[in-house]
Amino acid sequence: MITTSDQGLNLWDLLIEQGQPYQLIAAGDRALENLRIESFSLKSGKDFWSEHHPYEVNLHEMVDLTKPVFIGKEALLDRQRKDSETVLATLILDDPSAIVMGYEPVFYGETALGFVTSAGYSYSLGKGIVYTLLSQAVHEEMVLEVEYFGQRYKAKMMTHSPAVV
Repeated sequence: MITTSDQGLNLWDLLIEQGQPYQLIAAGDRALENLRIESFSLKSGKDFWSEHHPYEVNLHEMVDLTKPVFIGKEALLDRQRKDSETVLATLILDDPSAIVMGYEPVFYGETALGFVTSAGYSYSLGKGIVYTLLSQAVHEEMVLEVEYFGQRYKAKMMTHSPAVV
């Protein structure tokens, strides 16, 4: 269907009306992104890229090394034996009112350990969830800080096995 901008409201009303039998709702991209983050689902191209291997981004459980042969198996076995430089970690912000958007630095004291890849608010936890790519030196006991527009928000690491979308 082609329409002009002056018919936008009529088109919107028609779509909502015709979608009611199918339980169609209006949901923006940010709402869908927040649902992805709250369900602890990682997104290729957003939270990790092709240069990251499964051991860096907590996806090693999705690799079946018992298969006798597959393309890249030797490279994966080699990477498994070596320590990674980075790790994908999930942080929970201490302050329930704190919101970050992505690409903010993550600190331990005055040392920058990495950056935020995705962030959103968890209504089930009542706090912000932050996916980060951090230095391998990070460990669960550390209290980290995410800097957003010059203000630092304390965050703790969360351990889980994320899904991928």
